[in-house]
Amino acid sequence: EAQAGDDLSIRTVADWDTLLILYNDLGELLDENDDGANLNNLNSQIDFTVPADGTYIIEVRGFFDEVGGEYILRIEA
Repeated sequence: EAQAGDDLSIRTVADWDTLLILYNDLGELLDENDDGANLNNLNSQIDFTVPADGTYIIEVRGFFDEVGGEYILRIEA
């Protein structure tokens, strides 16, 4: 559960090209990122201010649906 007004940084750490996608609890797309600006070219990052209390869905997959591998998902407030 996220709280309205929370500033979150969501990012991946992987050695393959990740795509990070953020949805609300209705499955509506809120944001997506392939290559985070301050990361190496394989990792993704979304900086997000939570608009309303609730549940949010984070999807990690390979860019162009490529097969991925292990990754770390970091969420920092």
